[in-house]
Amino acid sequence: MTVADKAPGGGGGRRYALLLAMGDSEYVRDVHGGYFGVFVGAFGCDGDTWDSFRVYEGEYPAPGDLDGYDGFVITGSPSDAHGDDEPWVLRLCEFARTLHAMEKRVLGVCFGHQVLCRALGGQVGKSSSGWDLGVRTVNLVTLDDDDLQRFEFLKDLQELPTSAPLIQIHQDEVLELPPGATVLAHSEKTGVEMYAVGDHVLGVQGHPEMDMGILHHIIDVFMETNTITVCILL
Repeated sequence: MTVADKAPGGGGGRRYALLLAMGDSEYVRDVHGGYFGVFVGAFGCDGDTWDSFRVYEGEYPAPGDLDGYDGFVITGSPSDAHGDDEPWVLRLCEFARTLHAMEKRVLGVCFGHQVLCRALGGQVGKSSSGWDLGVRTVNLVTLDDDDLQRFEFLKDLQELPTSAPLIQIHQDEVLELPPGATVLAHSEKTGVEMYAVGDHVLGVQGHPEMDMGILHHIIDVFMETNTITVCILL
């Protein structure tokens, strides 16, 4: 972790660890100060402190520091969450299991959503219908009062929307939920857009942290590099 990867709070706030599973493109670095800036800008609140760790390069919080964090966020990545030949992905899975055993709050976004699923006993793989790239309507499941009481992170919402648009950039997806998981959202293309395990693990397949500028930048890069062979543009 470097000084540039730390966003100090004003005292009395919460402390979060951002587990970066990808490097920064020049565009994201110039416009947002890197993906650290993207995530803190999207999810940070006044008074909170954010530290970031490049887990794809082996950076992690020290074991003795884990209790000091209120939550952890695992970002997206160009790597897949189901390949057995990536040692850093296996280490991240083991770290996710540690956080789960401690009942620390963890949010996984895209790759993070998938790696949490794999780490906790679910199955992840490539979608049979290829890439999902664009903005897709995500449908939230209807929760009863008992469900709302189980998921404390939903308690401050006055009314849950039935659907919401969400940026999508993925060719992998959750194929089988981990034990004890509950599906919270789905879409026309992807059966598990969001899930929770207990009241401390939340996976989101889409990218609530991104804006349209980042999406357009990624589409341009994909087109220039011929990354996509099967694509659904929304």
